[in-house]
Amino acid sequence: MGRVDHGEPEKLPKTQGKLRLRMAAQLTTCTFCGAGCGLYLETAGGRITGVYPSMSHPTNVGRICVRGWNVHEVASSPDRLRAPLIRRNGELTPATWGEAYDYIAERIQAIRAESGPEALAFLNSPRCSNEETYLLQKLARAVVGTPNVDHGTGVYSHNSIEVFRDMIGVPATTNSVGELGQSDVVVVDGVDLGRQLPTIGGWVIRAKLRGARLIVIDSRRHRVAESADLFLQHRPGTDTLLYGAMAKVLVDRGLRDLAFIRAHCRGYEALLERIKDYDLVGVAAACGVSAEQIESAALVYGQAQRAAILYSTGIESRDEASIQSIVNLALLTGNLGREGSGVYALTEHNNLQGVCDVGMHPNFLPGYQPVEDREARGRFERLWNTRLPERAGCDARALLGNRAATRLRGLWLCRYDPVSTSFFGDARRTLEQLDLVVVQHLFLTGTAQHAHVVLPTTAFGEEEVTFTSTDRRIQLARRVIDPPAGPTPA
Repeated sequence: MGRVDHGEPEKLPKTQGKLRLRMAAQLTTCTFCGAGCGLYLETAGGRITGVYPSMSHPTNVGRICVRGWNVHEVASSPDRLRAPLIRRNGELTPATWGEAYDYIAERIQAIRAESGPEALAFLNSPRCSNEETYLLQKLARAVVGTPNVDHGTGVYSHNSIEVFRDMIGVPATTNSVGELGQSDVVVVDGVDLGRQLPTIGGWVIRAKLRGARLIVIDSRRHRVAESADLFLQHRPGTDTLLYGAMAKVLVDRGLRDLAFIRAHCRGYEALLERIKDYDLVGVAAACGVSAEQIESAALVYGQAQRAAILYSTGIESRDEASIQSIVNLALLTGNLGREGSGVYALTEHNNLQGVCDVGMHPNFLPGYQPVEDREARGRFERLWNTRLPERAGCDARALLGNRAATRLRGLWLCRYDPVSTSFFGDARRTLEQLDLVVVQHLFLTGTAQHAHVVLPTTAFGEEEVTFTSTDRRIQLARRVIDPPAGPTPA
């Protein structure tokens, strides 16, 4: 991506006795959700004053949602933290950066000496950049020596990464968002695009207006479902069964791409064995969807030259078997490797893909190198000049839900507020029992209220870092203003 840079704000001639400032505009990337829209930030007087969309960015092409129009306002919030806080006599009080760093280092050393490095864990949020994520997991593994690193994502998990890596060899969405304009059929499953990812929802609706068939599979009725050619409103938890029946229809009707299957797939006979006894009428009764609807959806998808499936990675409606069944449909019909086809694993988090790519995962080092693979681990040991943990670590659910089993005593959380967002475990109770809680955040969140040390972070527009969007587009978020200076404690 390029940029437009008008330089420093310049003073213009006086107008009616007042000085006017020329605003500077800088091209950057919206960090609100996984779409990764391009936008310009306007600045004047050391402040971000406005936003407007990039006309040339391939994801949003001159459009941004209401959240994008307002994403810059966080930086100027009067409630943001401006100095470190340390808990003294039960109260969080302002401190210097040196005091905060010394406190953290002393407590980490003490816990590691008494209980070993695995008594410590590091969690971040997919709101974090690629750079700060890489450094945090490196701090955990190479300096502290703990394998316990993970992104804590509330309702999202690693299910798509594991399935995609095993089934198609690439742990990511297979096509770009802009290719939806070339799709003949778009299947939207378990995600309310109008509310959750409006930019992507716009691509889907425009594809339909150009003649693409739209199939929505969801237990909820929403705005995109109202525009669907086929809306399969199934009972919650029955989507895997429904997709299995669709696969059976594809096989029975001869809508398989056998050349693609022979060239690229394994386990085809095992799949046929699993679905051979599927009874369409019985599946329809279990799902609460008519057999005619299931068959029609399968036929529409199977006859398309370019078909895309978009689904939510939220674990409240998506388990591993469900994702496998979605990928199986794409493999059966050869809808991979072509523009306008593929499988899209959608998330509202702006950098879920990136934080996993750079190693914030209990099972994988950066680049999805298995932690327990001696050769892969050895490469990082030579690069980082240190020994690394030899086994995989505990994930966020285990760490926040079962402190006794994980022997957890200290936790570092970066831009992550599990007290307010995690539906698993009891984050509040876990934090109250720990000997060290370090929180990096813009605000004094519910989680920060239980911290021993709180470190303020930068806001959007205050650092130059990268994020990786839903379609694995690595993009630069530019620094357009300086972070505010915090007060010096007395």
